[in-house]
Amino acid sequence: MNKEEQFETRFALHRYYIWSNRMWENYRESVKFVESAPSNHQEKAGALSTHVFMHFSYWMASLYVVVEDWSKYGINDPAVTELLKSKHLAKMKRYRNGVFHFQKKYYNVKFEEFLKEGSEIADWSYKLHRAVGDAFLKWFQEIGLKFEEGDNGSSTTVSNLSGRTMKFTR
Repeated sequence: MNKEEQFETRFALHRYYIWSNRMWENYRESVKFVESAPSNHQEKAGALSTHVFMHFSYWMASLYVVVEDWSKYGINDPAVTELLKSKHLAKMKRYRNGVFHFQKKYYNVKFEEFLKEGSEIADWSYKLHRAVGDAFLKWFQEIGLKFEEGDNGSSTTVSNLSGRTMKFTR
C-alpha cells in the first residue's frame, strides 16, 4: 500500500472509530440513566437494561471492526499494539460475530464467553477504545491538523489547514 492509499485508509478507518465512539457514548448514557432511575421505577430501568446491552454490544462489535487489521494500515501505536496482544481480542472477535450474525440460541457462547470476563474485559475494552482514539489524535497532529479542546475536555474540534473542522466527543 503506497502512502496515499495508507492515508486514505486511515481516514476511512477513523470513520469506523467515530461510529464506535458513538456507540460507547450511547452505552455510557444508558448506564447512567439506568443507575439514576429511582427505586420506584425499577420496571422502567429493567426494560432500559436492554438498551445498555444493545449499546454495549454494538460498541464492542464496532470497536473490533476498527482494530481487527490495525497494524495492516501502518498505524504503529505502542499502547494499542500492547493492548491487542491480550487474550480478550479473540473473544471480542467472536462477540462481534455474535452481534452481527444471527445466533439461533438466545444465550449463545459467543456472548457468554466474552461477558463472563466481567469488569476485566470491560476495562480492557475501554482502554483499547481510548488508546485507539488517542492514536488517531496523534496521527492527526502529525499530519498538521489543528485541535481545540472543549471546555471540560470532553470534545475536540479538529481543523485542517484549509479551515475545515470536525468535532470529536470523548
